[in-house]
Amino acid sequence: MEQKQNLSEKEIRKQSWILFISGVVLYCLFNYLPLKIWISNEYIYLTVKILFYIVLSFFLLHFKKKLNLELERPLKEISWCWLLPLLIPACTNFISVEFFDSIQPKEVELGVFFFDIITDFFVSVGEDTIFVDIALGLLLPLLSEKKRGHKNIFSLFIISIFFTAIHCYSFLYSKPDVAAFSLVYVFLLTFECGYLAIYFDSPLIPILVHYLFNALDFVAFESFYEIEKITGKYVLFCSLMILFAVFYTMALAKISTEQELKVLGERKLHEMELKAEEIHQDADKIQEEISSSEDEKREETKAEIQADLEELEKDKEELEKDLASLTKKGE
Repeated sequence: MEQKQNLSEKEIRKQSWILFISGVVLYCLFNYLPLKIWISNEYIYLTVKILFYIVLSFFLLHFKKKLNLELERPLKEISWCWLLPLLIPACTNFISVEFFDSIQPKEVELGVFFFDIITDFFVSVGEDTIFVDIALGLLLPLLSEKKRGHKNIFSLFIISIFFTAIHCYSFLYSKPDVAAFSLVYVFLLTFECGYLAIYFDSPLIPILVHYLFNALDFVAFESFYEIEKITGKYVLFCSLMILFAVFYTMALAKISTEQELKVLGERKLHEMELKAEEIHQDADKIQEEISSSEDEKREETKAEIQADLEELEKDKEELEKDLASLTKKGE
């Protein structure tokens, strides 16, 4: 705690950028090295992969917390049931099986499938932490003065393009047309997860959405089916489904923002009501003080007048005595 307090804001930003660059370098090294070719056994490769992403995720989350690098999130999250329609685009490939003959079933290795599903969770945690959460945490304050109201959209485009460019390693392991189309998926999914990260009250939501898309549309689908040829109709169908996910997320962001404004308005109104009540209480207190002060003054004046009257009575008695003695002397 003392170390965090002693660090200046400039030093925190510097260390945050070092953390981000370190994460990107480690991520690129692991994915661009041909480990899949070097390690022929699928189980050993997946073990190495899961260990790498567990270590990377722990490294990123630990230093992110230490540097207090958090996104400024809304005051109130919308209900989780609003997120359920996002499960439909996550099943795009499975839905497309019913419409396209170019997708054929294949033999499933259940062991590899389940191992891959578990691995993909840690992949989603690592990728979202560095390329969404930390990246946005660094970009949004940097662009706040330059872009003002458009800083969110501009930041989302930057991280989406950056993460898509890094994913070009998919050309090393996939057919060119499949790899190219997967980059479109990556761009739109990163954009969507960025929206969810900014406009929802939990960093887990973009991670879970990312995981569902990867686990269902890539890992599970590729374990059960094989795309023999990517046709124009297939690309159009998948693009419409993903665009639906993006625009639906933007609509949810709008709802979330309106709720935030509503909460702010309700809070401000409540503060004003409390302030008004305090003013009324102060006014009543002042009135009571004035009334009690006036009563005290009246009592004091009355006491003073009574004392003066008593004094006058005494003076009168003395004068009467003096007159009586003078009369006796005169006689």
